[in-house]
Amino acid sequence: MYWFSRHTSFGVGGSFKVVVLYMNANFSGFRVGIFMECALHLVLSGYDRACPKSLILSASRTWLIAVHKLEQELLSQRDLRFCQCPDNLICDHRGFKTLASMAVDNLTPTNAPPPQAQEPGKSLPIKAWYYNPSDAHPSHPHQYSPNREVSTDHLHKLGVLTWTQIETDQFENNKFLNKIKTVRGYNYEEVLTVAPENLQNFEENTRRFFMEHLHDHEEIRFILDGVGYEDVRDFDGKWIRIEIKKGDLIVLPPGMYHRFSLDSNQFLKALLLYQGNPTRIQFERNPETDLMEVRLDYVQSVLEAQMLHAATEVEEKVLVEATEALGAIAV
Repeated sequence: MYWFSRHTSFGVGGSFKVVVLYMNANFSGFRVGIFMECALHLVLSGYDRACPKSLILSASRTWLIAVHKLEQELLSQRDLRFCQCPDNLICDHRGFKTLASMAVDNLTPTNAPPPQAQEPGKSLPIKAWYYNPSDAHPSHPHQYSPNREVSTDHLHKLGVLTWTQIETDQFENNKFLNKIKTVRGYNYEEVLTVAPENLQNFEENTRRFFMEHLHDHEEIRFILDGVGYEDVRDFDGKWIRIEIKKGDLIVLPPGMYHRFSLDSNQFLKALLLYQGNPTRIQFERNPETDLMEVRLDYVQSVLEAQMLHAATEVEEKVLVEATEALGAIAV
C-alpha cells in the first residue's frame, strides 16, 4: 500500500494497490497550510509497468500533476476500480470530496487486448513550441527557425494536462472521455464555436481571448473541430505555444497566465468542461492578479516547487559524480 501525500516521493512497480490524493472541486482560496488529504482510491492489479521513479507532491498543483501522470496510465487499464475511503482518512469537506460511492472490494487481472485498441483516446505528445514574438498576426504559428519544440512532459511540469486523439463523433457516449470527466469531477459542459459567423462580437472577443489572463478555476477544453493555440508562460516567463486541434483535450491549471488564439482558418469548436457551476471570468494580468491567492498557489506549488526539484536533482547528480570520483581515487 502506498500513500501519496504532500512532501512525499515514491517509486513503485509491479502489482500493487495505490491510494491517490484527489480533489473534486475548485481549490481557489486554499493555501498549502490547509491542504487536507482526501483520496480517490485506485485499486489496480496486474500492473506491470513502472510508475514514475520520483514524483514530489509539494502542494496542490504539483499534486494534481502527479495524479494526472497516474491517470495517463490508469485510464488505459481495464483493471481500474474504485474502493472506499478508510475511516481514518482526514478530509476537508469545505472543498474536497471522495468517490467512495464507487466501491469495489477487489478485482481480477485480465488478459484483455491493449485498451487503446478498444477505447478511443490516447496520451500522445501534443505539439508545442517556444513562441517567436514577431509582428505576425496571432493566428500565425510564431515558430522560430528552426522550431524550438517543447515536450509534453515539460508542459506537465507547468501543470498543463493533455490527452490526444480522443474520438469526437458522438462524444457524449465516448467511454474514454466520460471516464476522464468522472475521475476529474467535470460535471457541467457546453459547446462553444469560435468563428466569425458563429460568435457574436467576434473581433472584440478574440482580442479579449488573446489578452494575457488567468482564471480561479481550471480551463478545460475538448476540441471537437478546428485548430487553435493556447499560449502559456514557462518557468522563466517566456511564452510557449500549444497547438490544440480536433481530438485534443487540454487542462490549464488555476492561476496560470495564458491566452488563446485561433489559427489562420479562424474556426474552432470546443466542448467546455467545468467542475461545479461554470464561471467565465478572466482576470487580465496586472499587479493585483500577481497577488491573487490562486496565483500565489500556482507560483508556490508549481513554479517554485519544480525549480526546487530541479535544483535537488542537480545536487544529487553532483553528489553521485563526486562519490564515484572519490571511489575511483580510493581504488
